[in-house]
Amino acid sequence: MLRLRTSIQRTLLTVIWLCTVAFAGLAQLTVIVPPQVAEGETFQLVYRAAGAHELGAFTAPQIASGLKVLYGPQLNVLHKMSGGVSKEYTTITYTLQATKAGSYSISAAQLRVGQKSLKALSKRIQVAKAQGLTQQAIASGESLRIADRDMYMRAVVSSQSVYTQQPVLVSLYLYSRYGNLAGVDRKPPEVTDFVTKEIPLQHTSLTTERVGGRLMYKALIWQILAYPQRSGELVIPSFEYDFQVSVNRKVDNEEDLFANKAVATAHKKLHSQPLKLTVRPLPEGAPEGFDQLVGSFQIQGTLSAPDPTYETGRAMTYQLDIRGRGNVSLLLAPELGLSDKFEVYEPQLIRDDQKVQNGNTEVHRIYEYTIIPHATGQQTVPAVSLPYFDPATNSYRTATTAPIRIKVAQGSNDVPQVGKAGEASSSQRYTPYPYDAPAPTIVWHPWSRAGWAYWLLYVLLLIGGGVAYWLIRSDQRLRADHVAYHKKRSTPMAEQQIQAIRQLIKAGQQSEATARLYAAITHYLQDHYALATSSLTRQQLASALKQQGVADAEVNAWLSLLSEIELARYAPQQEGDSLPRWVDQLERLISQS
Repeated sequence: MLRLRTSIQRTLLTVIWLCTVAFAGLAQLTVIVPPQVAEGETFQLVYRAAGAHELGAFTAPQIASGLKVLYGPQLNVLHKMSGGVSKEYTTITYTLQATKAGSYSISAAQLRVGQKSLKALSKRIQVAKAQGLTQQAIASGESLRIADRDMYMRAVVSSQSVYTQQPVLVSLYLYSRYGNLAGVDRKPPEVTDFVTKEIPLQHTSLTTERVGGRLMYKALIWQILAYPQRSGELVIPSFEYDFQVSVNRKVDNEEDLFANKAVATAHKKLHSQPLKLTVRPLPEGAPEGFDQLVGSFQIQGTLSAPDPTYETGRAMTYQLDIRGRGNVSLLLAPELGLSDKFEVYEPQLIRDDQKVQNGNTEVHRIYEYTIIPHATGQQTVPAVSLPYFDPATNSYRTATTAPIRIKVAQGSNDVPQVGKAGEASSSQRYTPYPYDAPAPTIVWHPWSRAGWAYWLLYVLLLIGGGVAYWLIRSDQRLRADHVAYHKKRSTPMAEQQIQAIRQLIKAGQQSEATARLYAAITHYLQDHYALATSSLTRQQLASALKQQGVADAEVNAWLSLLSEIELARYAPQQEGDSLPRWVDQLERLISQS
């Protein structure tokens, strides 16, 4: 009876799990909408499904009366380039306006795609009273003055107490009572005790948040990963950012209107607060081979040969697959620890995928080792160890592979093994020439050992080997010289990015195209001219380019292009008509470099 009850319970759990999976398969229509908006603000409600589909019936959501539908639904098929792979999305977009403060719900929507029904869950939106967030026009002739409490920056860290080499995510937020603004220039903090890595932001948008009883615009404008290099009480200095703010001005006559006096502008230089961190040293008792690797990692080793047989003198491939997250810049190829019965070559990095997620760098790296055995019998490829410190458990850990045992046979292209009596194997036995047999007839041929073609082949092989060696060494020297390597790859990488940006423009994704264009320019300048991230401010960029012999006209063109694009990132209404011109200008500058 007890067994029957247990069986029924397992069956019920299985049915519940299958129903859950079926429901999850139903809810594949993603809904994108801000959780909070300001009264009078215009925003978009987007339903998105992966892929381009032959769409069926669309069950529209019920939208509350406090949210006015300006236009929609609008059907679009968007293309997105990620890692060289094109992805398609089908979107249904509504443009709404929050007309009255309150809490409003948007009911579930459903889309029929072929035989499947995709469902999006209901959403709730909070509409807050603006209370002066929408700026009133200032009087004619009045200058714009921005109070510190109306516009400031705040830096936030993911953790204030970390270990040495443990990454810290630093996020810089802008709070402003003004919505019409643009970043003009910025300066990263000058750090000496940290190694920093900037996280590119794909898109910067303004949201709203109530701070101290006042509604403010809020935007994430900068993110970096900081790796502390020593222990103690360390400080990340303040970030600097220069913004241009625009406010409408009352115009009394047409003369002021046509004299561009209808808009008042002002520059506001902001500084974030310094950040104090407590950095703890790594504890004692580090395992052998520990090399300051901090995070969490797993490794797996596999051995393969051209066929299932392992033979002496025949190359084998050992692949070491490493996955994890942490300070991956210190993740190097581990030693295999093979005996002198094996010959091993320098490992090759055949895969290195990195992405920043949840305040850390995730990595998937594969090293490939070429191994040649020189001894027959049972042999062992020992376990490979990767020691690291895990901050989650405050302890040292070691990721290891399993040892691999193989049986190696005598190969035909290797020196045969000698027996105990010092005699060679049977394949080496000498068969004397019979005296009563007729002598063989020697016929001269160009490919015989006495012919010219035979020795010419050796010369050609030597020349070909020398050329191949020179090409390989040139490539290795180029890769070792990171500056030259990145400079050589900067132009083709930029051309790939330009093609992707043109596709985004064609698909109507103006904001994403602007962000990708800005990132492509900064990456090209860093790679082509070997510039650090801290050298991308306007003054330092101009000085660095002039030191490398770039003409003044070209320097001014770079600075002007960066300023226009950065301004458009915070004023999206200006980017639509200018994007193709900016892309063409970037191509011309790259061709002149």
